[in-house]
Amino acid sequence: MAQTICIYTPKLKIARLFTASIILDKANFIKELALPYPRELRRELLNFAANLTSWRKFQKYVIDLMGSYGYSWLDMETPLLFTLKLLHEKNHNINIVLYGSLVGENKKYRIVTELISLALKARLTGKIDLREWDSLIEKMRKTRRVDLDPILKRAKQAIVVLEEKTLPSLNAVLIEALPGYVESPLEKIVSASAEKLKDAIRDYVDYVLDYLVKYSSVDYAYFKWIKDKKFKGLIADLSDHYLYILSTLEEH
Repeated sequence: MAQTICIYTPKLKIARLFTASIILDKANFIKELALPYPRELRRELLNFAANLTSWRKFQKYVIDLMGSYGYSWLDMETPLLFTLKLLHEKNHNINIVLYGSLVGENKKYRIVTELISLALKARLTGKIDLREWDSLIEKMRKTRRVDLDPILKRAKQAIVVLEEKTLPSLNAVLIEALPGYVESPLEKIVSASAEKLKDAIRDYVDYVLDYLVKYSSVDYAYFKWIKDKKFKGLIADLSDHYLYILSTLEEH
């Protein structure tokens, strides 16, 4: 494996699981793994991967750093976190790089919380104040801009996990953890043009209050939304399959 592999991994637990499978498959061929995690977690994360820190102790460390957001972060990232233990067993020489920050994660959490509040306000009042939304959306755009060039320039035989569908380097190959992934309404308001923003916000309000609030997991809410909206393509064709898997996991 000579080229760097970039894996586009949406913020869904099942996408994390598929990415984990790809990483393990390449474990003996990679020298570096870059993850979009806060770099402040690196020491404890490496200790956890090497079985020097228990899962419970690592959980406490994350929650102490992130506060209440730490619970949902841990739940989302569990498939990748436990993969690091298996990765260490297969190839303990892999260099793990964390290119996110605690400040960035906290900002994202606060912004999403405020957006959800605006969604509730819009549903209750039937009105959308674009000035309020514009301010938060611009802040969200800024938190999503990550400069990966320093990592990619030095990376050889590396895997980089991305949360944005971009190919930052000509020397990299892009793989989608969920082929045919449809942007969630949150992602759509971030990328929407000024002309389409109001419609995107309405879709986001419906998504938050009719799906995210109603269902116990983000994954289930997303795939139920995909199914109900009758999207076309691979992700839509597999939505029933994913919903069945998620229902089975929740039962256990």
